[in-house]
Amino acid sequence: SATDAASPTVAGQSSSLTCHPATIQVQTTLPPPPRDFFYTEEPFSVKMSALDAGGVAIPTYQGTVTLSASSALGVPQTYPFAATEGGVHEFPGSVGSPGTYQVQATESAAGITSPLLSIKVKQAMLKVISTVAPVGQATEVTVLLVDSRGEVITSESSATITVKLVEDSPNQSVSSSVFSQPVKIIQGKATFLISNTEAETVTVIPAVPFGLNVQPGTVSFGRFATKGVGVLL
Repeated sequence: SATDAASPTVAGQSSSLTCHPATIQVQTTLPPPPRDFFYTEEPFSVKMSALDAGGVAIPTYQGTVTLSASSALGVPQTYPFAATEGGVHEFPGSVGSPGTYQVQATESAAGITSPLLSIKVKQAMLKVISTVAPVGQATEVTVLLVDSRGEVITSESSATITVKLVEDSPNQSVSSSVFSQPVKIIQGKATFLISNTEAETVTVIPAVPFGLNVQPGTVSFGRFATKGVGVLL
């Protein structure tokens, strides 16, 4: 509105003004670098933001956004922002099957659409390499993180796993550091030491917090020499 100080009764007022966001942005939380994908059932979130011309979230935004997304992501078709959200909303999610999942948001009132977001999800497996070892001697066990083609995922160096050891004769003759602490995966491989005071087979079973497949392995402890002719004691 505008007034003239010399003529207080004279005033002018514009029609209603509507302010729209400059852009709608859709992002995901990032997996630990250098990995650029998520594993099946690994949790992540899809973050949707209404931004002003300076790229800052609009604190009072209350518009309704239409979402076009892969059904497996579980996001709604439309979402009305509340004023208390500060122009930002996150949808938690995870996906049980490998593939590439896409999300795009449209703000019809402003006539703007976000860039298409693609989320890569891979199926992976923890594979224990079976081995043999002499009784009373520590031996190294290797667990590989492999993709659906059986190739080691060398981009993984931040995940940790817990390991369960199951003895043929459950009398606690086996010992290992995995009983007290998790094992870290470095470039797709985890290693730890295991020893046993009696001859038996120990099954090694990795456990993870989300949907990696698991291929257990065994360590067969026996009274034999590592080279030459073994002598039964």
